[in-house]
Amino acid sequence: MAGSVDRSRRAFLTGRIGGRIGVPRLGPAPPWLVGSISPDTCRSCGQPCVEACPEDIIRTHPPHHPDAGLAYIDFNEGPCTFCRACVEVCPEFTEASAQTRALPHAELDSGQCLAAQGVVCVICVAKCPERAIAGQPGGRVAVNADKCTGCGACVPACPQAALAIVDRG
Repeated sequence: MAGSVDRSRRAFLTGRIGGRIGVPRLGPAPPWLVGSISPDTCRSCGQPCVEACPEDIIRTHPPHHPDAGLAYIDFNEGPCTFCRACVEVCPEFTEASAQTRALPHAELDSGQCLAAQGVVCVICVAKCPERAIAGQPGGRVAVNADKCTGCGACVPACPQAALAIVDRG
């Protein structure tokens, strides 16, 4: 297909790769958990966070994936409400370890974004509860990472899959 984009290559270039080179992470870890708990501990706990999530958006990477057994948020199912149900049932989580964790934020892939291509589209602007995504001159949109909470409400709204929630830094 002419003009199509190799999403796995784009994912690599924008830092959306987890696990091994070339294998995309299926989503970010539940809030407050990355850097707080070792991957081995997460894999062996039975993932009570999956069952505890009232939004039903926490999944585990499948067996064939390099991050197999690790919990992640599937924003295609809905946004995170930051209810903390996942951390309340996590056997290894402590508030002290979470203090150093910066929540993820939305990142826009302008190569996929309709507004960046001159098409009128501001669906993500309307879906962002924090108003972290705003219209720019020329009809483009931009994410203000300082305002973004990483809730993921914008991700399933985008018809081009131009938004992803990524770790800060």
